Amino acid sequence: NTLHEREYRSIEEILSAFRENLRVFMQDYADRVMGPDNAERRRAFFFDSLFLSDSAKNCRYAYDGTAPYHLLNYFHVGAATIGDSLSVLDRLVFHDKRFTYREFMSILDANYEGYEDLRNEILGFPHFGNDDAEVDRYTVLSCEAFADASDLLLLKPNFISAPSIYTLERDNTMAPKIGATPDGRHSGDPVSENQSPTYGADRSGMTALLCSLSRLPFERLIAGGLN
Repeated sequence: NTLHEREYRSIEEILSAFRENLRVFMQDYADRVMGPDNAERRRAFFFDSLFLSDSAKNCRYAYDGTAPYHLLNYFHVGAATIGDSLSVLDRLVFHDKRFTYREFMSILDANYEGYEDLRNEILGFPHFGNDDAEVDRYTVLSCEAFADASDLLLLKPNFISAPSIYTLERDNTMAPKIGATPDGRHSGDPVSENQSPTYGADRSGMTALLCSLSRLPFERLIAGGLN
């Protein structure tokens, strides 16, 4: 939704709006969980509790409602899809200026219908997962924006934000609600899963994939997966 809110002049403007939208959405969830009607409040998994000092010290996590901490789990879904999309926008709109921002959004609205050659060209661009530091940088930026939004949350004592590059099944279940994206993905297609590259995008082998993965800001994130 962020991409269609207004006409942007740079990747930095998009990231700033993305960060703020994330913060608002995440704060709304936190406010509901911290409120008096806490039906959405979620006790931590046993594994989660290993990250909490008191629980680790006592080798237990209370499930009787007296636990001293409450984790707010936030998932960054489609990290590589977002990163690859930012890379394409920076290349075709802001750098090469082959399209205005509005023109490119209209192509997405058309789901690339009539622009199949352009879509095939985009699918051939470098993607996250091939040990290309310049291209990987955009996926890193998407994760940094997510971590920044988590850091900006206003939380009551003992409520802890736990941001993760994680999708579970959401890369598929959320897909029907997500329109076409600048990385060449059609409307309704799955987004990237967990910390993985977009489907079929990593073509340089496992070592290259792991080198790309190592650039993500794991020091700011609590969990995730790679398939």
